Amino acid sequence: MQHIRERAEKAAQGSEADFVEIRLERIESLELSQVGRRGWSVGPVVREGVTVRALVSGKWGYSWASGLGGIQSLVDRAAGAAISTGKGDTAFSVGSPERNTFSPGSLDPFTQAPLRDKAFLCRHYCELLGMSNSTASARVDYSEVLRDRVVVNSAGTSVREVEELCGLRMQAALSGGVTASRSLGFRGGLEHLRHREDIVREITEDLNLRATPCSPTPGDTPAVLGPELAGMLVHEAFGHLAESDVPGGCPSLSALVKPGRRVGAECLTIVDDPTHFHMPGSCSWDDEGTRGARTTLISRGVVENRLHTLSTAAASGAAPAGNARAWGVGSFPMARMRCTLLEPGEGTLEDLLSELERGVYLKGCLGGATDMERFSLIAESGWTVNRGKTRMLLGPVVITGDVFHTLKTIQSVGNDLQLFGNLGGCGRAGEKAIPVSYGGPHILVSGIRIG
Repeated sequence: MQHIRERAEKAAQGSEADFVEIRLERIESLELSQVGRRGWSVGPVVREGVTVRALVSGKWGYSWASGLGGIQSLVDRAAGAAISTGKGDTAFSVGSPERNTFSPGSLDPFTQAPLRDKAFLCRHYCELLGMSNSTASARVDYSEVLRDRVVVNSAGTSVREVEELCGLRMQAALSGGVTASRSLGFRGGLEHLRHREDIVREITEDLNLRATPCSPTPGDTPAVLGPELAGMLVHEAFGHLAESDVPGGCPSLSALVKPGRRVGAECLTIVDDPTHFHMPGSCSWDDEGTRGARTTLISRGVVENRLHTLSTAAASGAAPAGNARAWGVGSFPMARMRCTLLEPGEGTLEDLLSELERGVYLKGCLGGATDMERFSLIAESGWTVNRGKTRMLLGPVVITGDVFHTLKTIQSVGNDLQLFGNLGGCGRAGEKAIPVSYGGPHILVSGIRIG
């Protein structure tokens, strides 16, 4: 990749366009699955390509191609497109040039592990799930992605980052549709996926408990939410609104997330931090070559910042912090979350449950969605709570709410921060999903709608 990087640098510097940005990518992926005694694989699949954009007199032009050749012709084509059909007249500014390479090491790199080792992990966990409950069907999926990415531009930036992402999804199911699952995703090697028999035990315990679940009573109720659910609440209920190019076409939504506006109690602090380098979504530089930095979105209940590309940062007078992310070759950076989390407080889970006189305790997350004003999440399991004690088990529980009303109902924040991630990622505006992470501690909310 290094010699191609040098050719891209020469092409960017030699262009007569006002600004040129070139992104080189080589992505190698592999997927393995084990269902019962049957296993199969997809890959390795290799994709590589060049994506170019050029700015001429305030207008953007774009070009891209598979493969890593023809860089100069792609630059010329993008500049020509900017002159002839370019759209925009967008504010744009570039910070100080960056020049570096970043590739965090792994203790057990999957690039050095033979295929049989990865297949053994799937088979081993699948067999354990089957042995733990003889009436359950079991499935284990393994995924890995190696992304070698270079971003250069005519302002002097030239950065390269190698990302190793791997993950597992374990699932067991009983007849009648009762299931339990866990997804693991990490930036790093197989050290994160070996010796995870604890996950098998968790799935087995959940499956046994859910064999005879109780349906929750629909309506508004106080609740304690577990770390994964709290993290997904932050991601869906506020994170997407903080992406500065999402609500731009809707002035009412933009006003709701304007810096300085109070949206919650003082216990609420939300950050987007790409420096958790063991998690998906972390990055040293984004897809515009901007260094990744921690961004405080909400500080003690007050909106402080939003997530920016170079264009949105220039338009709003903000400082970019490395949130411009593209899903692959031929796509262009948008403002996206990386690792978004609710910062921990001081209370323990026992403290929060003792504050909850009567309500529900919900944990785990099977998915979520938002239309920017309202959100919905599916809690994997839960319990009724009476006088601080957990009682009856509930099956999967759907929770919904208005974004800003719900943020204001967060009363207490625990001290047990946990981070979560998977390679399935998060999609937006028709774009393919990109890896993200999320997390938080246990939280107490005064009222949330379940049904």
